[in-house]
Amino acid sequence: MAEIRPFQAIRYAPDADLAAVTCPPYDVLSEAERRALIDRSPYATARLILPEGEGDAGYANAAQLWAGWRQSGVLLSDAAPGMYVTRTTFEEPGREGAPLQRLGLISLLRLHPYADRVVLPHEHTLSRPKADRLNLLRATNANFESIMTLVEDEAGAFYGTLDAATQAVPPLLDFVAADGQRHELWTVADPVTVASLAAFVADRPVYIADGHHRYETSVAFAEERGALGSDRPEAFLLNTLVSFADPGLVLLPTHRLVRDTPSELRTTLFRHLDDLFDVQEESLDDVLSRLRHAMRNQPTFGLILPSGNAYQVTARSASALDAAIPADVPPSLRGLDVTILQHLVLDRVLGLPASATASTERLAYTRDAEDALHRVKNAEFDLALLLGHTPVEAVRDVSQAGEVMPQKSTFFFPKLLSGLVMRDIG
Repeated sequence: MAEIRPFQAIRYAPDADLAAVTCPPYDVLSEAERRALIDRSPYATARLILPEGEGDAGYANAAQLWAGWRQSGVLLSDAAPGMYVTRTTFEEPGREGAPLQRLGLISLLRLHPYADRVVLPHEHTLSRPKADRLNLLRATNANFESIMTLVEDEAGAFYGTLDAATQAVPPLLDFVAADGQRHELWTVADPVTVASLAAFVADRPVYIADGHHRYETSVAFAEERGALGSDRPEAFLLNTLVSFADPGLVLLPTHRLVRDTPSELRTTLFRHLDDLFDVQEESLDDVLSRLRHAMRNQPTFGLILPSGNAYQVTARSASALDAAIPADVPPSLRGLDVTILQHLVLDRVLGLPASATASTERLAYTRDAEDALHRVKNAEFDLALLLGHTPVEAVRDVSQAGEVMPQKSTFFFPKLLSGLVMRDIG
């Protein structure tokens, strides 16, 4: 099935301020965040993944920086090929208690077309981001950031091997980023351990968690170079593999904000929901608590109106919901809250079909419920719809079924750090 390999990593020199130069992936950075990162350091990874300049000038600028930083010693190649274990210690937003930790194995992943059913997606991609990433890849011949994939690990053996690697020796690096998250990195160079990890993955498919656009771009790049299926460097991609058994594997919800709702519907919204849902006014904290603890077979949403009032919206009957969902929605998607919200609230009630969600200006997204409340009370939007957590297992189930989730269904937290470990394709 899947194939992973060690590689010779390129990393910032030991005297680098890693908290200043690393950053989240390109696709979660706003322009203001990008600018702040670039201003923080002349060697910021953001200058590579979101380079200065328009079009070809920007891609050429990234290539020039990449070559210059390597030549000047800002970036150094590790002495020998290896795999790497990364550990991120973080606090989950809205969750009380001790910080969580998530482990990942950084290696090369052999690229496969989705049709091979080796690397499995769970979301749609858009052509414009893929064209951008392909142009950057052509110009730089490098992976500046890793995608994130998941592997089934029923007995916890894969996770246990990664955990053991963190106990054997001190980390190569250990720092706290500006957001308070702690990042540690270890080399796995022992041939027996490397072979064991590769053999474990070889029996299983892997599931893309984050990085669909970059994965598909890399497949296109390998095909363009005539390298797909070969042992050439273009046939592989920088990847961080995480166990489904990892206790720090967290999926955060993404809430929906709606504007330009017809005035008649604003005054009759509850009546339109009444046949399928109970609507009960609650405090926002109580709504969020209910969403966090909602069962998979008890679809529940939050609703915020311009008054600032929050409501808990709970399905009356699972069978009634199932009957109302279009017949062509596949079984792997029918029970997900995000699917029910899309078809039975956004489409059926608010006139926002799934086909329009990628392009309409009526719909926006936020992962912060307080931000949603603020933007609705300030009349930027007419209402907010709050979602609970999508079960991590749903990613596996949907991927195995060969389906994709509605847009903005998953947000794995925390994001991998771009620039922590990089790779020259050559």
